[in-house]
Amino acid sequence: MRTAHFGAALVIRTAVRSRLKTKGGKPLIITEVFNCPECTKPLRRIRGGANGPFWGCTGHPGCKVTLPDQGGKPGQRKAAQLSNYPCGKCGAALVFKQKKGKGGYAFWGCSQFSKGCRTTYPDKAGKPVLSTAK
Repeated sequence: MRTAHFGAALVIRTAVRSRLKTKGGKPLIITEVFNCPECTKPLRRIRGGANGPFWGCTGHPGCKVTLPDQGGKPGQRKAAQLSNYPCGKCGAALVFKQKKGKGGYAFWGCSQFSKGCRTTYPDKAGKPVLSTAK
């Protein structure tokens, strides 16, 4: 099925191409259209993510919403765990982050990263080192 427009056909084509299976081994065909929670355009299942399949907005690059895949349907984003430590630059709460993989490390970042504050702090014993902001 080829389509030039966004909508249910795109979602079905994506589900068939990704070969989702039910517990019985039969192909799972998604007939629901899941809309973006921010711009209301349809979401598309993307199977090539580093952590497995996920859902992305068809309004990309204007809309950068992504959601995890939970059994062939879009899941909920994990809520950020805000700390009691304030950012030295903008005053917003800091968030603890852990980079995974080879050479991974822990750090603290500003919760307003998406709004332009790129301040980060190194982690020492589970607390940010506020004197050495990057």
